[in-house]
Amino acid sequence: MLLLPLPRDEAVTEPRVVEVSPIERAVIGELAADGATNPVIARRLGITHESVRNRLKIVMRRTGHDTRTALVVDLLRGRLKLRVVERGRRP
Repeated sequence: MLLLPLPRDEAVTEPRVVEVSPIERAVIGELAADGATNPVIARRLGITHESVRNRLKIVMRRTGHDTRTALVVDLLRGRLKLRVVERGRRP
């Protein structure tokens, strides 16, 4: 079996850890699970699709991602980890 090095930008490094609320984590989890749309995520979580949109925007701004796809790719490749912080406990 021939093992080739990963391209430089794909090299394994420590993942970036970003603090999120429990609901933000749930929204990202639904998105990552099957690429669900905002209305589908909203129905599954019992919130409005506007809330889903806003939560995604907040997390994407916090992580520096421009697209939902880029966010999920970084999560799946282990370059990003979400740490859930209860409300009122985020510094």
